[in-house]
Amino acid sequence: MTELRNTPHADATDKADFAQTVVSVYQNTFDTRGITAPLSSVIQRVRNGGFGLKRKTARARTLAAKNKPAYRKFKGRQLTAFTPAGVFSRRNRKGLVSHSGLLVLDYDDIEGRNLADMKEIATDAAHTATAFVSSVGERYQGAGSR
Repeated sequence: MTELRNTPHADATDKADFAQTVVSVYQNTFDTRGITAPLSSVIQRVRNGGFGLKRKTARARTLAAKNKPAYRKFKGRQLTAFTPAGVFSRRNRKGLVSHSGLLVLDYDDIEGRNLADMKEIATDAAHTATAFVSSVGERYQGAGSR
């Protein structure tokens, strides 16, 4: 399952701000309008396997290992996405309604030791609010506090 965690370094003020941060959530890649939700509730649902993530993650990992085109199709249609950068009226750059105030990092095509190193650096950083590995483990994403 996707690993998503708050880091132990955020102080109480950062955590309170982080809990109130609102983001856009999308049913899949084809959903361009989405809904809004507090980032903290999105993270909680990911941790608890909400959105059917446990089953979908297992399927995505199987497909990624055996059939990349089928994986990309599955990922686009089945995996929920969210925008830690803020709230969007449409899922594109011009659709930004309000910025979350978080600095978002998204690294693709990272494997093995590089992924482990990136995870350790990001989660140990004082201003990291949340950080996670993608469903298949090839991407690392993080969002830092204001």
